[in-house]
Amino acid sequence: VNAKEFSGALDKVSRAVQKSKFLPVLEEVLVCFTNGRCVLTGTNLETWLTTEIPAQGDDFAFVFHRTASVVRACRHFDGELTLEVTETGAGQDRSLSLAMSCGARAARFSADLPEDYPAAGSGELLRTFTANAERLLERVEHVRYPLKKPDIHTKAAQTHVQFSANDIYALDGYRLAWDNDPELRFPMPFMVLPEALEYLRFFGDKEVSVSFVGQHLQITDGAFTIESHFEMMGMFNLDSAIPGE
Repeated sequence: VNAKEFSGALDKVSRAVQKSKFLPVLEEVLVCFTNGRCVLTGTNLETWLTTEIPAQGDDFAFVFHRTASVVRACRHFDGELTLEVTETGAGQDRSLSLAMSCGARAARFSADLPEDYPAAGSGELLRTFTANAERLLERVEHVRYPLKKPDIHTKAAQTHVQFSANDIYALDGYRLAWDNDPELRFPMPFMVLPEALEYLRFFGDKEVSVSFVGQHLQITDGAFTIESHFEMMGMFNLDSAIPGE
């Protein structure tokens, strides 16, 4: 792979990983080489970030161990980067080691098994629409300020950004922030945690495809994808709260 492309892709998807004492794999990034593409994925179990770049060579997969250290190391590579995985042992004793080389620079890391990495959701494609990522993020940022932090005692309608018809809105039970744009109508009502929508900034001013697949919302430009859970139950009825003429 190209070292700079790989480093940029790894830096992007690693934004989704987080410290976890219960599931250490959530601190890591999955790397899959398949059909001439290198696909990198990071997740916190609520949101999956996936991006892909061109690659050459064999098909294989691994999970970085101590991804944060790998991110820093990859910034020093420039040119053609070669990744080689060596597998030893069998069954419960199976383990992977990773060698990365680029010109005169080289690094070696331990790696984890790819089958232990949590997969994103799957399901039936329900609806799809297109939107400008920059404009969509701008609208979300305008309304998200009333939202509460999620916990077991707080309703989803008070922690999620809500989308219905031409409206994007958020509320905490006391305040309601509302943005209306007649140029974009959502094909079905839904709500998403605002943290997942922050990654819209990676698309810049691009047009993106937004799809409802099973219980997941997928936003993609073909190379970078955000996938997160969406909710429909318990949404606030905005029309009943806004007085008419």
